[in-house]
This record gives sequence, C-alpha cells and structure tokens, in this order.
Amino acid sequence: MLGYALDFTPPMEGLDKEFWNTFRLGKIWHTRLKEGDSVFLLNKNKAQLFGMALVVQMNIGRLDDMAKQFAFKNHNQLGVKPARRSAAAERLMENMTKRYGPHIVHPGKLTTVITLQRITASSIVLSQFQPLT
Repeated sequence: MLGYALDFTPPMEGLDKEFWNTFRLGKIWHTRLKEGDSVFLLNKNKAQLFGMALVVQMNIGRLDDMAKQFAFKNHNQLGVKPARRSAAAERLMENMTKRYGPHIVHPGKLTTVITLQRITASSIVLSQFQPLT
C-alpha cells in the first residue's frame, strides 16, 4: 500500500475539524486520488506527519467556480466571519493570489477541491508511506 501526503503550511487552520476541504491548483491531485482513498497530512515547514484523512469527494473545475461552491468549507475559512459563501470565496481567492501570485492564480485556473474527513492513524503503518519526489 502506498500513500500520498497532502502538505500544508501555516496558518494551518481548521485541520482538526471532522470535515473540510483543500484547494489544489491543477489537475494532478484529481488524477492521483479517488473517493475512499486515505491520505497523510503533512506539516510542510516541519516535514512532519500530523494526521490522516479519508477522501470523501473530489471536484475539479475553474478556480472561481470551485471557490463559489466550496470555499465556505475550506479549512482556512472555517470559523471565519462573515461565514457567507461569497465572503469565503473572495477570501480564498485573495489568499491564494497572495501565496502563489497573480501570474499563477486567476479565475479560470483549473483547480482540484479535495473534501476530507479526519481519521485516526492508529491502524496505519507509517513505514508504508512513500513521499512524492
């Protein structure tokens, strides 16, 4: 069994919730994962695994469309006020543009949204994990 790790960098908000999603630019994660897969959660700055999650839904489309539909459940948007869907979509687009730059992030950018459910790692053998290179 091989596993994938989804990496996260601070601020790593909302990752302790039971259900949440993460936005990944491009389609590579849509081809790597499918519903029902387990993934490791990786703190990229510390190069440390901090949990596991089950993939419960995969969506792919234009960033602006994905943000309108799913940003309110993004891990960094959970608990942020105002909680309106439109406000969450605007914040997500702003945050991604700051992180990656306007030359990469634009409304039409193909984006994968991975909806996850946290699971315990007690039954997983971490030695079976193979990092991506």
